[in-house]
Amino acid sequence: MGPPSTNSWPHRAAKFGCYCGGWGVILIAAWVGWNSLREFYHPAFGFTRLLQISPSWGAKALPEVRDNPIYIYREEAGYDGQFYAQLALRPSLQDPALQTAIDIPSMRAPRILAPWVAALIGAGDGNRTLRVYAWLNVVCWIGLGFVLLRLFPPRSMANLIAWIGLMFSAGVTTSVVYALTDLPALLLLCIGMRFLARQRFKTTAGLFAAACLTRETSVLAGLALCQAPTWRQRILTGAIVVAPLALWVLYVRSVFPPNSDSLQNFALPLTAWAQELRESGAAVIASPADQLAWAGLAALIGLSVQAGWLVLRPQPRNPWWQLGIGYVVLLAILGPPTLAGFPSAVTRLLLPLHVAFNVLAPRTRPGLVLLVLGNLSIFVGAYMLSLGPIDTRELNHARHPSGPVMVQIGEGWNGVERNDLHTWSWSGGDSRLLIKRFTDDPSPAPVSIIFTLVGEVGCDVTISQGEHVRWEGFTAKPGVTVLLPDIPLDHHGEAALDFHTDGPVRVEEGSGRRLAFAVYNVFFR
Repeated sequence: MGPPSTNSWPHRAAKFGCYCGGWGVILIAAWVGWNSLREFYHPAFGFTRLLQISPSWGAKALPEVRDNPIYIYREEAGYDGQFYAQLALRPSLQDPALQTAIDIPSMRAPRILAPWVAALIGAGDGNRTLRVYAWLNVVCWIGLGFVLLRLFPPRSMANLIAWIGLMFSAGVTTSVVYALTDLPALLLLCIGMRFLARQRFKTTAGLFAAACLTRETSVLAGLALCQAPTWRQRILTGAIVVAPLALWVLYVRSVFPPNSDSLQNFALPLTAWAQELRESGAAVIASPADQLAWAGLAALIGLSVQAGWLVLRPQPRNPWWQLGIGYVVLLAILGPPTLAGFPSAVTRLLLPLHVAFNVLAPRTRPGLVLLVLGNLSIFVGAYMLSLGPIDTRELNHARHPSGPVMVQIGEGWNGVERNDLHTWSWSGGDSRLLIKRFTDDPSPAPVSIIFTLVGEVGCDVTISQGEHVRWEGFTAKPGVTVLLPDIPLDHHGEAALDFHTDGPVRVEEGSGRRLAFAVYNVFFR
């Protein structure tokens, strides 16, 4: 008896079930990704939390950053997205204020395409331009998901690993969470490779040129244009790829002095890679319970597997191998600054290598193991998506037809605390809550709030707005419900509520915090 027909009903049913199961996994992964990204969204600030603007750089930022509802972190974190966003405000680079608003203008300015797109859509409105730039990586992440589904249709376990491994890789998620240029450049390269498969060489070259203006290391992808059948076409398409970036860099050099520290990003072949591998291994041995140390080592192993496979299994005529091999050379000569830290910048720089590896890895059982090893940076990616910012002063926020509204603690509170069920803040006595509605209306609609007021050992509390007493009463544990209806706002959309008690107050052992009463779970009515 021969083998069962591949056209038999049981075989077709099994194939259909596998296909539906693959799509189910994709949908679940997409839901997890979007649910994680939602933590970065704020009704008043939009996705500008992704710009990662630190207080020190915020103080030196362009006026549009300070004068609009753009999220500025209270802690000194910050990352490079805050500088690219400001390039979108001055896309011609002619404002001298860029010299102090951006850390290294000569290095940031060549990556101009994403800022140009934000400036074009923003159409001169600073607030809209900054918000558009914050959205760019989100849109590109969604776009990349659809493009990768054409490369890795969910018909097999290998393709599912390839799709999820890339979409949630350290490089992709870091670009999203920090509003960087690496993901937009990768999307342009992947679209270009789709056109290359149809032998549309000039279109591919144009997309690669756009990628170079987004991230200059994209010029290495031009090796894939060796697919052009004649030397004349190869030279022409190569010129299309390189010329826009070269001309723009010449312009940037005429505006900003070159960065003398750029050569530190390179080192003797494999020296920085070997050093980082040793240090990552040592960190795991020293702290075997440190999950971030393991995640960093896993990402480095993944990169090593990707590069090693392209070196050990050369396919010189394959355009994906040609795309990836230039980044293998780049990995070999990168210096310590790009490999050090967490998350390491190298995972972003080598995203085209990651795509090429996932395309070229064999679809066999041993190939599944290889794919898993090459996509180990997913652990760093999961960590990056878990970094939804927690404002240490904000008690709650909400979207409202009259404009987004927010309640924050002012003076006299001990910071905002949270768990899975509650959000609260303790006061040591006299303290102030701040209410803000984000609206252009000169007569903002009033705000009504409700919360639980909890006395630590029992105390009388008075809540006033200016000279007007809004509420007064006694509170102890488990607390009393306080409703403050129709709180009027000034023409800036702001109001201040002053809390006062004469005690008693308990001093917390260890921390020395003074605890008189707490506000729990502020909601808007």
